[in-house]
Amino acid sequence: MFLFKADLSYLLAFIFHLIGTLALFSIMMFLNNWLINWQTLFIFILAYAMIWLVIRLTQGCDIRRINQEA
Repeated sequence: MFLFKADLSYLLAFIFHLIGTLALFSIMMFLNNWLINWQTLFIFILAYAMIWLVIRLTQGCDIRRINQEA
């Protein structure tokens, strides 16, 4: 189902990406003096999950289309 194979497992790569994105989000919130609370974290997790789902679905469609053409 993946276009490219990596040495890192998908779950581990996903966790690293989530932590890195959360760190960048937190730094942005801190630098702008914006409040970090449960509501902003919920919005972050919700947006991250929705973006991740859309990317996974579009990648799956692209890979199936490429495999059918081959």
